[in-house]
Amino acid sequence: KCGLLQEVVAAAVVSDEKHVLEEFSWILTNVTSGTSEQTEEVVNLGCVPLLVNFLSHQSLTLQHQSLWALGNIAGNSAVHRDLIAHSGVVHYIVERLKGCDTATRHNASERKIAFLAPWVLSNLCRFNNPSPSIDLARMLIPILLLILSNPTGLFSQTELRDCCWGLSYLSDGYADERGCDPLKEMVCTEFQLVPLVVALVGKASSNNVSILVPCVRFLGNICSGTDAQTLVVVTAGVLSVVPPLLEAEVDRLIKKEVVWLISNCISSSTALVKIIAQSGLLSTIFTMMTTASFIVQKECSWAIRNFAMIGSPEMVPFFVGAGGIIVIKRMVEYEDTQIVLNGLEALLSTLRGGGEILDQITIMVEEAGILDQLELLQCSTNTSIAD
Repeated sequence: KCGLLQEVVAAAVVSDEKHVLEEFSWILTNVTSGTSEQTEEVVNLGCVPLLVNFLSHQSLTLQHQSLWALGNIAGNSAVHRDLIAHSGVVHYIVERLKGCDTATRHNASERKIAFLAPWVLSNLCRFNNPSPSIDLARMLIPILLLILSNPTGLFSQTELRDCCWGLSYLSDGYADERGCDPLKEMVCTEFQLVPLVVALVGKASSNNVSILVPCVRFLGNICSGTDAQTLVVVTAGVLSVVPPLLEAEVDRLIKKEVVWLISNCISSSTALVKIIAQSGLLSTIFTMMTTASFIVQKECSWAIRNFAMIGSPEMVPFFVGAGGIIVIKRMVEYEDTQIVLNGLEALLSTLRGGGEILDQITIMVEEAGILDQLELLQCSTNTSIAD
């Protein structure tokens, strides 16, 4: 507000002193790590071209600091993401990573740039309103894959995590007017990323939150697309690698993501629901509806509701036989509104799809005490439940 930043920029523009420029880029890094408005001011003052020019300076310290500031700007908004994406930063990162070899390990400045690059790339993948363009994604994905393959063993879990989040961001797009998400389609077909990510999930330690959360989120995003895209994930073997991630000792954030992934699979075609039923995952979700933490239970309630709403003559007996009525009782007794509503929808769908076993289901509902609970819910002050 006092105009100091403008003065600093003006002074840096006319300076060729390495130490001055390094301090200037450090100032911009600090400012762009602040509020969105502060980052906007840095952009409006014309600092992006300056920072990009610094990437070709002989000082690796200046290059590193400038790349950091540019990464901050890219992570500020979709507009700034696209600005940085078309500024030459991607080309710079590609050239830098091409030069990563054994010598890089022994040069601290080179290592800093290499370690920072995946985070910058992940910011270039962010935001879905609008999502990154197909052309940008097509540039970024091969670089992310190169880092994930980690051929020289240079990159740590931190850099691999950033790449996984980048892929997760790219898979979280919006469908167009035809109901098609071009980014989901591209990662499934053109780059065939799904088998790679499923393999990463299978290899990761069951409590490796930093890798598993973005990887499972990526797969869940794909499964929120078309039936064909969900089938790609299932065919890649996801149902064989996720059961260990639902065990009691696994971090709740991982379990929440896994249940969300399964829930998205269940929302797909009846054929895929049969595969889920045969995998034994539904019984695991029923158990977690009682034993898991709240955030996991809430996700379980969605999966149970989605399965029950299939309502096919084949799936309803399976749902009931697996203990679905007892689980519904647990859900409608819950204090959380959304879990109660999911339980009520599951109950209604089960009764509607009961067919030849409707009388049996009705008896089970009564014996479970659900009718008594429904009478209590009719008196609820929450109209969405009472209605």
